[in-house]
Amino acid sequence: MPIKLKRNYKYKPFCTYNSIYEDPYLRAWSQFMGQFPWQWTVTVTFDRSVSISVAQSQLLALLQYHSPSVRYFFVSEPGLSRSLHIHGLLNGMPSHKRLALEYELNWKFGKSEIQQYNAEHRWIPYICKYLKKGYGLYFTNLTEEDLLEPKEG
Repeated sequence: MPIKLKRNYKYKPFCTYNSIYEDPYLRAWSQFMGQFPWQWTVTVTFDRSVSISVAQSQLLALLQYHSPSVRYFFVSEPGLSRSLHIHGLLNGMPSHKRLALEYELNWKFGKSEIQQYNAEHRWIPYICKYLKKGYGLYFTNLTEEDLLEPKEG
């Protein structure tokens, strides 16, 4: 027997773009992460069951191999099919090494994509919402020196 919904029922997603900026926690994360000079957005979808710690160590090993000075911020997201997704931002990855890294990520892990960062696409709020959803597992190697503008002091 099919389930009938009320006529006025509207699907309300857990986290919309507007709710990100209404939430002080997510707003603070998004504003903080927006201070860094990002070059690339990354999504890695693992095609096999893997723990976050294993995924993290393998991903970081590849990043260091392709560009030892790369700066990153990644957030994990368990997928609906129990496949792990990792979303992230990169800086310091030369353009000519991006394709090699993307190819290797696809070959070793599953479906991966690295695209040029564009602030208009609101990637930072998108990945920060996974911090709010309770996963909260992120890893980064950012330092204060990586900020766009030096702090006055």
